Amino acid sequence: MDWDNIAPVRQSTKVDVNLLDFDCDNPRFTPDKQPNGKSDEAIISKLASSADLAELVQSISTSGYINIEPLIVVLRDEKLVVLEGNRRLAALKSLLNPDLASKAKLSVPNFSNEIRSTLLNILVYRVEREEDARELIGFKHINGPRLGMLMQKQHLPHAGSIHNEA
Repeated sequence: MDWDNIAPVRQSTKVDVNLLDFDCDNPRFTPDKQPNGKSDEAIISKLASSADLAELVQSISTSGYINIEPLIVVLRDEKLVVLEGNRRLAALKSLLNPDLASKAKLSVPNFSNEIRSTLLNILVYRVEREEDARELIGFKHINGPRLGMLMQKQHLPHAGSIHNEA
């Protein structure tokens, strides 16, 4: 795949949710909260049991997915891996695949095609290396979703390049 065209480095762009993979090294997966494998089913099940995924699924199914804050991704083994936003990705994949939701013991309400259309193409910000994501993720966790503006003020790497594209 032409990943540089699909998700250019240091740019926010929308990509098909089916092109995104979970980060099996997610910090949520502490030694006592490891998923039972690396499959979507195993990861979604673990997030459902340990990270309030049901509440996020309900919220998105009611209001749709709002592309305000990009998921932070990196190219790893020819896959776009989500370094930040795995819980949001799990909610989206659960809503789009009732079988995954059922196996994770998540209740998915009926929702409109208009809501479904918001789940398909997700805003991502691709970093070149996983190390590049650490400052972004740490800064976001401290300062919240005003990431782009705050990064510019702090002069962090790639601060000016986070922007939303339609």
